[in-house]
Amino acid sequence: MLLKAAIIHRGGEIRQKGQKQTIGFDSCVRKALTESDIKFISDEQALTLQTINGLRDAAQHHLLALSEQHLYVHSQAGLTLFRDLLKSVFAKELADEMPCRVLPISTTIPTDIATLFDREVAEIKTLLKPGGRRQVEASAKLRGLAILETSIQGEKIQPGDGELRKLATRIKGALEGDVLN
Repeated sequence: MLLKAAIIHRGGEIRQKGQKQTIGFDSCVRKALTESDIKFISDEQALTLQTINGLRDAAQHHLLALSEQHLYVHSQAGLTLFRDLLKSVFAKELADEMPCRVLPISTTIPTDIATLFDREVAEIKTLLKPGGRRQVEASAKLRGLAILETSIQGEKIQPGDGELRKLATRIKGALEGDVLN
């Protein structure tokens, strides 16, 4: 809704001629990123939006498990993006629109994305150890990492079960001493 409001505020259209429905999320991101008279997001902000939307889709339609650190990264990125867009498009400060208080999102703040990835992979390795029978949990955690990875690569697809199995196999191979590519 913020993207649609910003597009309208910048003089753009959110309804295609002859259509009953307004444009969808992906079209909003494209307009906000590429239409010169409307442009109000950067490539990095588009990546953040696509990652959060991919995780939302996965949570809605699949089994998804995110660690507190993983959730924190995306929650903080989303809040920061909302604040930045509110200021750059509407010239409003988020702090003027909401109470100024700190909300405890997580008690363990991640240091950086690489460390987060390493910790998540280590936890998945533990779930995949022989005899653990925790494949479903491992797959749910893998989905979140796969969405992050594909978003970074510029793709907007949900990983399928086959892709998750391949990732699990690669991680199992790393457990057995193979190199994870």
